Amino acid sequence: MSGSTRILIVEDSPEPLAATIRVLQLNGLAYDVAGNAEETFRKLKTESYDLILLDLGLPDMDGLEVCRRLKENALTSDIPVIMLTGRSSSADKIAGLELGADDYVAKPFDPGELVARIHVALRRRQKVRETPNYLGPELSLDVKTRTARAGASAIKLTNKEFDLLALLLKTPGQSVTREEISRLIWDKPAEESSRSLETHIWSLRSKLGEAGKHIETTGKVGYRFNP
Repeated sequence: MSGSTRILIVEDSPEPLAATIRVLQLNGLAYDVAGNAEETFRKLKTESYDLILLDLGLPDMDGLEVCRRLKENALTSDIPVIMLTGRSSSADKIAGLELGADDYVAKPFDPGELVARIHVALRRRQKVRETPNYLGPELSLDVKTRTARAGASAIKLTNKEFDLLALLLKTPGQSVTREEISRLIWDKPAEESSRSLETHIWSLRSKLGEAGKHIETTGKVGYRFNP
């Protein structure tokens, strides 16, 4: 990560905020702080950030609703969001990921884990930004706004579904190995992300409708988008 990386911490509790700031400072990462949802949206209108660390328990709005608004706004939809949550409910975590959050870290967090997850999210964003837009008769993809359309219909994709589709569309007709997909999308070996990958492929095919038939399994090697 370059020294120009800027992270917005959205947190209202003093102790978790101090811990997060300390981690970022030790790793040379520039940061800004917003104490509530209103301040978050105000800063995002005038400032540019590479990643958002979002607490779910904000005083003026639930963090899940903040995440939803960020991902539905074309100006902020491509900013990675890592949820920092003290909530133990898996339903909250799943809801956040479905809304487009890139990852979640439970509080109190391990500093090394937080930094590693920040690295992964930033690398994934850079890889997707290198992907050209795709425009086909059945499917189109706009990387900047992170929107996809099947024919005339908009498709609602999770962050990982979008990144996976963008990766396959980067080289139409060419197979992408499971190892490469796992490394770029999950930052894990293929054997550790196999089930999640298969689930995401199934979900993509389902959401794309007729265009889903173009996502082909290439033996045991991987997948490709064959236009």
